[in-house]
Amino acid sequence: MSALKVISLPVPGTGSIAPDLRRSDHARFWDAGIPALMITDGANFRNVEYHTTGDSIERLNFTFMSNVVKAAVGTIATLAKPMSASRYDIEVMETGIEEHNHHHKTGCALQVLRNKNNVGITFNSCRENFGEGTIRIFSLDGKMHHSIAIKDGSQKTFNANVQLLPGTYIVVADNGHEAVNGRLLVD
Repeated sequence: MSALKVISLPVPGTGSIAPDLRRSDHARFWDAGIPALMITDGANFRNVEYHTTGDSIERLNFTFMSNVVKAAVGTIATLAKPMSASRYDIEVMETGIEEHNHHHKTGCALQVLRNKNNVGITFNSCRENFGEGTIRIFSLDGKMHHSIAIKDGSQKTFNANVQLLPGTYIVVADNGHEAVNGRLLVD
């Protein structure tokens, strides 16, 4: 995989000094005084046929596109600082689509701390036991780096001895009915 070159360009005010940087949805937020982030791959500067009748699938660089998506997801996850989320299961049925919303029943939150290669994961604020399940550590590209089985639902603290490269990781505890997330930053 080739490296993706990232250029950060802070733009003062509403970006009026660089009209090309106002050509997306974020400009409306700037105009309203709301901080906004534009992530672009410079499409029309890479492909002269961009958004014309000459644009075709043959002109797409899928490796580059994949790297842009990974960079965008990593940026969003880092800025959003996701800590917990509800879980939604969607079943496709012959008569249509049915949604099942599983709200947090235990009310647990994860605290994630790191000391060298040891990652400590603690359930906090639980109204009831989390139950049996799995704790997994993922990098932002979706790769799982470690997995811990939760066999005793009353256990509150877990340790993982795992070597991680510098970056942001998401720790997910899942018991089949709910999932809670924590963020891990490795310097």
